[in-house]
Amino acid sequence: MRKINRLFVVLFSFMCFSCSAHKESILRLSCENSNFLLRALNANAEKSEIADTQKSPYLYYGFPEDFSPTDDTALQIQVLTLSQSDFDEKETFYFGFLYKENFKSKNKLNTTISPTNFASGLYSKKCVLSLAVPKNKKPEGFFVYSSVPVRIEKAAFVESKTGWLLQGTPWFGFSEKGGSLKTLLSSFELPRAAVKLSVHLNNAEKTSSRYSTLALNNDVVTIRHAPNQSVVTLYPSVFRSADDAAVFVKRAGEEDCVTGLICEKILPSDTSSPLVPIATDPGMIENWPQNLWRRNDFEVFSWEQFPSILFFDTADYEIQDRLFKRLAFYTEKAGYRGTLPADSVIENQHGYNAHDYRAESLAGFFELARKENFPLNDYENLLCEILTGHGIIVKNADGSITAGQGALVSISRESTTYLRNKFIAHEGLHCLFFIDEDFREKVREVYERTDERSLAFLLRYFTVTSDLNYDLRDTYLIQNEFMAYIMQQPLYEVGEYFTKILATRKTINRTDPDKVEYILETNAEGFVASAKILDEYINKRWGYNAGRVSLVTRKPAK
Repeated sequence: MRKINRLFVVLFSFMCFSCSAHKESILRLSCENSNFLLRALNANAEKSEIADTQKSPYLYYGFPEDFSPTDDTALQIQVLTLSQSDFDEKETFYFGFLYKENFKSKNKLNTTISPTNFASGLYSKKCVLSLAVPKNKKPEGFFVYSSVPVRIEKAAFVESKTGWLLQGTPWFGFSEKGGSLKTLLSSFELPRAAVKLSVHLNNAEKTSSRYSTLALNNDVVTIRHAPNQSVVTLYPSVFRSADDAAVFVKRAGEEDCVTGLICEKILPSDTSSPLVPIATDPGMIENWPQNLWRRNDFEVFSWEQFPSILFFDTADYEIQDRLFKRLAFYTEKAGYRGTLPADSVIENQHGYNAHDYRAESLAGFFELARKENFPLNDYENLLCEILTGHGIIVKNADGSITAGQGALVSISRESTTYLRNKFIAHEGLHCLFFIDEDFREKVREVYERTDERSLAFLLRYFTVTSDLNYDLRDTYLIQNEFMAYIMQQPLYEVGEYFTKILATRKTINRTDPDKVEYILETNAEGFVASAKILDEYINKRWGYNAGRVSLVTRKPAK
């Protein structure tokens, strides 16, 4: 008997001869909503198992007549090893396609075949292997070689994905190039097409202080493990190299924190329409390449950990104003709350460089515009369409608009990197306050326990600062702003933010020098103490910290 080597597999003539007549395998091939019996091209394939590797270590299957797999699919098989001894990963296993040129006749293979681009290796007693269908070459069957007894339990054509997942029954997806399982676990190339990379994490308890590190092209991506966050999505096209990317997984500590990396294509709707936000972590938004935006003027993201929260990133303040300036006057600006001021009224007034709005405010704005037949601009109408499509506002059968679920954040590329980071934290925390009742209750509790004289300074600052002029009777607004002011920066910066920035503002110094003096004398310790409590809370619940609402950071490789 000839042996298999690394370059080719030899198929034996007596095996092919024995299957010259049409026979069916007990193994069924699933495809979408249908399934078919496979043609058995040797005796082993009839029972879909290799029982005696000395007698024959091969399985050969033919696809049904008139069946042809579609593009962007993969053949996926579930393999069970039949050996009673412990699984040995050193056993040899090959899995690949058969093509027209491999057949002498419909049910008879050539005496010798030299297959290329096959998958090799087994990981455990039971595992699933997927091999992508080559472009421009349609397979007519597939083969399996195994040095250990195995049974093929399932076969199906599925969406083509690359990578691996060790949760449950281990899964391994190979590109059309094939390759070894061992190599796939250490690195694999990502296709040039628009793809997303799902990073599956060990969702064990007390993981918020643990990290996983990936290398994508010339960047190092660090992922913080957070409670209840089992998947983080990355988009390889965001990273700097124009070439295919190789992904390298580095373990954090002794545990295997990454349990899977799965690369799959993005559906066309996900890349062509702003009505479908790009799901990602806030840490990826700040440096998302503008040349990858789907529009030149703005991009829309959804917060992967909180899908009902949207992030709008605009090219400049002018676009941001066209989207959100009137909303700002409607929701917050003194003298204009609850109204829809005309463009001529607001065009020379300052809006905001960052925004946050809850579903109730957004619905109220668009419902008032509907009732008054107010002429919103094109950007505001598009915003209404996006919010409706995402369920943040709801258009009812009678035409009225009511609140759905969620909130939104707006930042701009015209802001500095430092401010963009701070705005993402500040506005992101506001949105968590909007959507999470338990967080609101915790903020209320901390607010009521905060040092009274420190709080008096902040409340006075809110009222005397012309750009703010908050209504102190609105406890929802005040507690939300209190939380964001003390939590928008890291803990070590909280004291200095109040003593070196807020306490130096001319208006508060002119109107309330005694309150300013107290903050300076105490180094704003009252705010620092409150920030520590909320920092511990958001870290325990979501893996965040003061000044950070992201789990993902990226830096250039050294």
